[in-house]
Amino acid sequence: MPRKHLRKLRELLNEVAAAESSASKSPEETSDSDVGERTQARAAGFGALARSDSESNSDGPMCAEALAEVARPEKAKPKARKKKREEPLVAQVSDASGAATDSDSDRIQEKSESQISPLAMRRGDFSVAAERERLLGRVFSERRAGAVRNQRGPRGPEGKTLHHRRLFLTELDPQLEPWPKPDTIASMVAFRDETGRLSFDFIETQSSKRSLETLQAVVRQEDPELLQRYLARSPFSLDGLLVMAEYHRRQGDYEQAQQLIRRAVYTVECSFAPDFSPFEAERGKAKKRGEKRFGNYPISSPQVRLRLPSDEKDESGAVGLAWPGWSCLRALWLHMHALAGQGMHRSALEMSKLLLSMTLPRDPLHVLLWVDHLCLRSHQYRTLHHLSLSLAQSLESWQSLQPEKKPFAKLEIAFPNFAYSVALAGILQKRPNMSALNQLTLEQILFVEDLDEDLLTFARLMRALLYFPACVRPLLEEAGVPTSASPSSSSSWFDLLTSSKPFVDAVRFQHSEHALAHGRISAAYAKLCGKLWRNDACLLHACAVRWAQLHDSVFAEDIARHRTQWANASFCFEMIDYQDVLPDDGLANPSAPICLERAFTARLHPEVRTERFSEGSWFSDVPNMSIYSPPLLLFFHSLLPWSVLDRTGVTAQPIFWKDIVYKASTTAWSTAWSTAWSIKDATSTLCHWCRSKLFANE
Repeated sequence: MPRKHLRKLRELLNEVAAAESSASKSPEETSDSDVGERTQARAAGFGALARSDSESNSDGPMCAEALAEVARPEKAKPKARKKKREEPLVAQVSDASGAATDSDSDRIQEKSESQISPLAMRRGDFSVAAERERLLGRVFSERRAGAVRNQRGPRGPEGKTLHHRRLFLTELDPQLEPWPKPDTIASMVAFRDETGRLSFDFIETQSSKRSLETLQAVVRQEDPELLQRYLARSPFSLDGLLVMAEYHRRQGDYEQAQQLIRRAVYTVECSFAPDFSPFEAERGKAKKRGEKRFGNYPISSPQVRLRLPSDEKDESGAVGLAWPGWSCLRALWLHMHALAGQGMHRSALEMSKLLLSMTLPRDPLHVLLWVDHLCLRSHQYRTLHHLSLSLAQSLESWQSLQPEKKPFAKLEIAFPNFAYSVALAGILQKRPNMSALNQLTLEQILFVEDLDEDLLTFARLMRALLYFPACVRPLLEEAGVPTSASPSSSSSWFDLLTSSKPFVDAVRFQHSEHALAHGRISAAYAKLCGKLWRNDACLLHACAVRWAQLHDSVFAEDIARHRTQWANASFCFEMIDYQDVLPDDGLANPSAPICLERAFTARLHPEVRTERFSEGSWFSDVPNMSIYSPPLLLFFHSLLPWSVLDRTGVTAQPIFWKDIVYKASTTAWSTAWSTAWSIKDATSTLCHWCRSKLFANE
């Protein structure tokens, strides 16, 4: 008899025995109907066995040995403990029709939001095929379904070897892409930092050093064909792939650049250490007093944290620019923007979470400028709210803040893009009723979070206007809303921005330390999300009118006191990384951040210093050639030995032809005047000398 039939019969007999034992404990309550039910249950059990046996037709009738085996108790097998993985806050639900729906409300989470890391990731959300199927339907993804199914392979401990771990960043076609494991990539090593937390670092290997030296010699030739021949010999050279991808990006060939970026991401993924896992959260027991906790649970975070190079200069004078991890971060950063450019916003959001988990508490890649935009475009509104409320509490600097300063440590309080995007997420999720705006009190606007949806949406929007009023004008310009427009019968935008608070005194109440970073972030956010506010500018106008009314009331002093408190507040984030943000960083396919550009230049062009002929000192490394200058002027300027190109566009001032004409005319005019005065002085001196000689002869 098959084992499954024996197991089925054993379960039925156990149910009958349990019923008989319960009946024997209370015999006075036993009735004829109970006996009939037990008899029917026993008959049904043997009937089920007979039916299953007749269906199989492989083992014949049941014998006495089979009954003895059924009666014999089965040994309980020890259950292996399975480690429960943290589920993310939002589960992406595929929509076969491809319509834009809010996937956050389609699935109810069993766990509380406070138990989930704000940067929790899911393996399926990295899949480009799953994202394409969600957006376009199953028909457009059937061609890749077989390749993805064959590529998955057996499950096992994550990261032991390349072929035993499931790739989550790239999906290979085994027929068209039989890629081997690269051997010219830097190695990732795991270690425990001073706090006992698992961290990772990149170190150069002998093969990666030789490959880099060869690439440096190729790059010096400045020949794309020579670089292509190098990539034909070394198809998985990470720096070479990034150089070629950047070349195609600047030429506008984004499809070819995407293929190279994908191969570079595959190379990076093959270098991950065995313990590197975005899906397994590291949870520790909070035994020490004062240890970081999140509610009643220790904070968990993905095991992907990198040790970024310190700010101390090495022997060559560089600030950690030779670290090989910058190239890996550059590949992942390019992959995130490539996915966003293709409309795969959900996969791009997972990539941004991965980059944030690897670099926090710093953000040298400016990923936080794009997280809110990707959440809005992928309809992950609850994820955006959870990030804004909980990301600061997952940082180590949260514990050092004083209790009165912790309310100011949220993302929507520290970053202007999150302040406006969180409010916009509430509007897109459910458009609020305009009558709820007049029901808001000042205390609810500034402090209260436990409000209904309409009141909370208006409260967040009014906080954004109060803390970051300078962001309104660029938002209106990018949204195409003229300042002369008046959505209601009240004042126009021009009157509000020029004569009403909090707009006229925005400079007075700007943050004492991070005003520059806030201004740059606001300009980039307007470029990135300005068009999303086109249909909701009337709500901005209503909240601005409400603030003008509150400033004219008895609450003006309370509002000023609160703004002063915010201007002196401390944040949990390293805002110094955002002081070099440009407005063009909010455009599609932006340039790489300054730290990546400097590191890339340092790796490909080792610094060669030139001595002066007599002094023996070095030329200055301060950039003095702007990338915004005309190409011909840059050519002549580059001929000078002290010229250094500013690739960031921030340090050096651009020089235009009109500046050359103005400087030349000014120099010629000053030279003519100085020459004329010199001739006049020489003539007067000569006349005086001649006169003295004549008097001497007489």
